[in-house]
Amino acid sequence: MKLKGKESKIISKSQPSSSESPADAPTDLKAGGMVEQSFPPKETRLLLVAGTQSGVGKTSIAIGLMAAFRRRGLAVQPFKVGPDFIDPLHHLAASGRRSFNLDGWMLNSECALKGVRARTAGASVAVVEGVMGLFDGFDGNSDTGSTAQMAKWLGAPVLLVVDCWAMGRSIAALVKGFTCFDDDVNIVGLLLNKIGSPAHAEWLCASLKAAKCRVPVVGCIPQDLHVSLPEDHLGLHHPGTTPRETLDNTSDTQYIQQLANMLEAHVDLDALLALGSLVHPDPSASSRESGAGSPGGALDEKALRHLRGVAR
Repeated sequence: MKLKGKESKIISKSQPSSSESPADAPTDLKAGGMVEQSFPPKETRLLLVAGTQSGVGKTSIAIGLMAAFRRRGLAVQPFKVGPDFIDPLHHLAASGRRSFNLDGWMLNSECALKGVRARTAGASVAVVEGVMGLFDGFDGNSDTGSTAQMAKWLGAPVLLVVDCWAMGRSIAALVKGFTCFDDDVNIVGLLLNKIGSPAHAEWLCASLKAAKCRVPVVGCIPQDLHVSLPEDHLGLHHPGTTPRETLDNTSDTQYIQQLANMLEAHVDLDALLALGSLVHPDPSASSRESGAGSPGGALDEKALRHLRGVAR
């Protein structure tokens, strides 16, 4: 089920895409029939992917969006809220660009915004993956360190991922609670994950409509046990770290292809792009001036081999 929103003015498969730097550019763009632009975009669409809680599938959704946008020839700049380093490795594999951490506990709002403006130079779209639940942070009394805090600092519209497995009309109560909890957090779209059937999707959407929930549903993702991020007993598997890793069918990256396929089939990507806010990149800002930290995926091969050895 898709929201029939207005067409995005950003890009289509027949339009030229923004170019990435030679070091980060994916090697399969031209082979896929896409045309690269000879100049960087002056504006970047910014979207933040958040969840109602941990484990709802926001990492899978974020990775799938990055890969799906990249297939269209868009240069995608990923970010991760919090100090996590594993998720950014998956961002790198999906987007072909280093992912950078944004942490409200270690950075102030000015540093975070400057960091985003510096790192989005040359990108057409920036996807920020949240941490834990949207409003979960350092304590129970404030939004310090939370995804909600970062969304407000960046002025980023929020795509809220909801785990709908074994849920019916209660989705309306859940969504209304999230959308009314903090008026300064701009939730612009809902992505209903783990849908049991088309009838289930219709039931959920009818419940939201009857409760007068004004946030549109931009996608309904079916439950598919065969499409998931690879894990081991220590958590998510660590993918390769080279910026030139492409979206091929090897065992290490096949899950990215599968996630992109699922997002393309069940999400209105044009409507989603149109919901993104505009950021004006500032390529002149250095990482030191912007307060941007080290890239979340910047592990050297020796460190990665050590981590994989420990995991075994």
